[in-house]
Amino acid sequence: VHDSEHYAPARRQEVFSCSCCPPNITRFIASIADYQYTYDQDTVYVHQYMSGVANFDLYGTSVKISQKTNYPISGDVDIVVKNMKGKTLAVRIPFWSKNFTMYLDGGKSDKEIKDGYVYINIKSDMMSLTLRFDMNPRVMYSDPHNTSDAARVLLCRGPLVYCMESCDNAQPLRSLRLLLPLEVEEFYNQELDCIQISARSLISEAPQGNSSLYYSDPVTRSVTSEWIPYYAFANREECDMLVWCSYNEQ
Repeated sequence: VHDSEHYAPARRQEVFSCSCCPPNITRFIASIADYQYTYDQDTVYVHQYMSGVANFDLYGTSVKISQKTNYPISGDVDIVVKNMKGKTLAVRIPFWSKNFTMYLDGGKSDKEIKDGYVYINIKSDMMSLTLRFDMNPRVMYSDPHNTSDAARVLLCRGPLVYCMESCDNAQPLRSLRLLLPLEVEEFYNQELDCIQISARSLISEAPQGNSSLYYSDPVTRSVTSEWIPYYAFANREECDMLVWCSYNEQ
């Protein structure tokens, strides 16, 4: 909890005065299947991608759908459908995925997207489907009417928004500028169980010996900025965090 005179907490809270999160988590887990799949008379809709097996009755037909994926760390999703011959499977294509590849029973397939979904007419008792989403990092720009984030960008990978923490980067974070077009490297962060992104950036600092709030001759040098998924922030030491970053286009 924080008031208008303090910044939001930079570390996870050990105790809340009102512990609403634990019951909300159990409620979410109990209903997660309803977020992953829905269906009507002839179509099963795949809304979310996560490993697991779903068995349900499709108006008298016993249907089984299996998913195997490490999404969103990986953009590869393998789906096996059983007992849906003559029915339709609709798989969601996220809005951020400008490039994706789909394979039906091992063969590459080009399907049109309709209202955010690809519709597949199933012609056999068992069908395999592989989706490969482009997970390359990308930037999103802010509308200039959003004055707090105008002239800034945020870094994304797949469906995840990323942020910087000062424990990984030079301080203050607002002195960093992301260089565009992006030049990045990705690696697995075992501590946070996520993909971390290193991005080519610039940092502008006050001249040595400067004690003024304002100066006309900043010292600029090339650095690498480190980014982690926003959901993972505040899990290590207490430090600053920044999502929207200044940038330079080259």
